[in-house]
Amino acid sequence: MTLFMVLLNLNQFPEQHNLYVQRPWTLESETLVQRHSSINCNMQKDNLYSYFLPISTIQQYFKYLEPKNLCLQDSCQRIIEFALQAPE
Repeated sequence: MTLFMVLLNLNQFPEQHNLYVQRPWTLESETLVQRHSSINCNMQKDNLYSYFLPISTIQQYFKYLEPKNLCLQDSCQRIIEFALQAPE
């Protein structure tokens, strides 16, 4: 599933889970949703997924963006920018 689709359907996943996304991080990047027990990266079908953000943090950031009246695609792009600035 792409990062954009996961972000659009974020409420379908437990907030204790994390996102792992193929680099470079774009809205079209393939994404895995997994529990905290995962380590910093995962291998699946020979593709490297790197830690992105916890779902709970993404939900909080979406709430922060709500008053800005951004379209969904712009809000999702802001999530990527936020994740890129987060310490690893």
